[in-house]
Amino acid sequence: MKGIRINMKKIKNNLLSLRIILKELEYKHVFAWITLIFFVAILTPCITWLYKLLIDYFSHENTSPVNIILLVVIYVIAQFLQESIENLQSNFAVKLNYRLNNRINYVINKKLSVIRAELYEDKAVFDLISRVRENITFETINTFGNVLALFMMIITTISYIGIISTINCYLPIIITCSLVPYCILFFFQQRKKYEQNVELSDKRRYVNYLNSVLTERENAKDIRTFESLDYIKGKVQKEREKVYIVEKRLAIKQLRENILVNIFQYGIIGTTLFWGYCKYRDGNITLGDIMLIITALQGIISSFSSIADNFMSMSDFSFNLKDWKTFIDLEEEPLINIDLKSFDLQLENVSFVYPGSEKKVLNNINLHIKEGEKVAIVGENGSGKTTLLYLLLGIYEPTTGVVKIGKENLQNVLRDYRKKVSCLFQDYIKYQMSIEDNVFLNRQISKKYINKFVEKNDFIKNFPEMEKTMLGKINDLGIELSGGQWQKLAISRALVKPETKILIMDEPVASLDPKSENDLYINFDDICQKKSLILISHRLGVTRLCDKIIVMKEGRIIEQGSHNQLMAVKGEYYKMFTAQQQFYK
Repeated sequence: MKGIRINMKKIKNNLLSLRIILKELEYKHVFAWITLIFFVAILTPCITWLYKLLIDYFSHENTSPVNIILLVVIYVIAQFLQESIENLQSNFAVKLNYRLNNRINYVINKKLSVIRAELYEDKAVFDLISRVRENITFETINTFGNVLALFMMIITTISYIGIISTINCYLPIIITCSLVPYCILFFFQQRKKYEQNVELSDKRRYVNYLNSVLTERENAKDIRTFESLDYIKGKVQKEREKVYIVEKRLAIKQLRENILVNIFQYGIIGTTLFWGYCKYRDGNITLGDIMLIITALQGIISSFSSIADNFMSMSDFSFNLKDWKTFIDLEEEPLINIDLKSFDLQLENVSFVYPGSEKKVLNNINLHIKEGEKVAIVGENGSGKTTLLYLLLGIYEPTTGVVKIGKENLQNVLRDYRKKVSCLFQDYIKYQMSIEDNVFLNRQISKKYINKFVEKNDFIKNFPEMEKTMLGKINDLGIELSGGQWQKLAISRALVKPETKILIMDEPVASLDPKSENDLYINFDDICQKKSLILISHRLGVTRLCDKIIVMKEGRIIEQGSHNQLMAVKGEYYKMFTAQQQFYK
């Protein structure tokens, strides 16, 4: 009983929290849906009562034909109303689910756009975000539907109990008592299933991962090349076997429990029906009454089962709501509107440690990038270049020290700063959209500019629909590009952003062919016109075009200066440059 009281408390709290999530919905639609549910819940027992009267009328020879016709008409109208209201209810359900889905996804996406990006590096936060995205929308809609279904089932059950009490006042009590053990057992069994799901969550996740390895398109080449299909299938089978053993153990236990409860439940129901037969044989009740008892029993059993199921689902929703509350409370970036006047970047004693780690990825960085200056950042893999880029973008906040834009703390002016900065990421998004959507997104671009863009990227002319061509394999219309072609689109996306004052490019020539790389170098000054440029590249040929080169190692700046200055020093940059240069002699 203590467990049931706890569940009731959870349900109450969940309903209050659900109201907060649903606050943006139009209550007139919700009220209309509840009204329709109320009428459906009342009509179902009423139709059963009308059916009972029809049987009684048909079984009496002296019944007036007029009364029979009138009752048939009422019965048909009631059935028609029930069907019509259920259709309207389905229509309202589609509308409400659509609005609810939009509302929840809007809140999630809005929150994700403002939380501090370094939180993604915290595994616990990343898992939280994944659970919210995967579960909260479905579970909220499901719980909302369960609340309304619960409302309908309670009304239906009360109506059935009221109807059969007209035959005998003890019948509702007897039937309810027969269902109590089932409801109690159901609550405890659902709790055991939840605990089992928690126990098996890691194993199921691993099975899903292995299945994705086998089924995702990009993995096919590796699996065939290394002939790993049978090996991975064997691992899937072993992991599934572990899950099956645990599931089977609980299923057998619950089967035995259900058999015992069903014997008790249906023993009482069978006794009730035998009592009805005796009463009918003695002439105390009619054939319609027998039909009414049978139908009411079926309706009450079905309603009790649904009520118990809905109660448990609403109770379990508390775990999703806990995630939701934690998600909503995640720390956000400060968004202050300030009109920036200077675009000098200054890093003062900046260090950075990823959440959950103790290692300093950046260690006491001091750097000044003047407005309009072209700067290259080079270094070995793992030296901290990309992390430094994320700090310069304002995506991460320094663990210690400060990044300034002009005289302002970058973290305090992110809204205006991001309007003025553009970036080519190394792991840029390949949108499964048209070419023009990939490059221009929602920006209003003149036809003249689009034509110029197509001329510069002449591979687009090979496609019948040119810039309208769909990319990717999400549908039959999509075309897959080469790595170099995708990178050309990503470069164009970074360059097309208006009012850019700072352009950051991470490995801009990594996938380009030699001719395209050379074209980029030739147009370098045009690309950087009236902009600061911050460039990360392992191909050091492009660094000669920059005003300053920053050399990083193990999270520190170990050298900085122009190409000629660093070559004269013959330090780390000299070694890297000459190592690459020898392959081009």
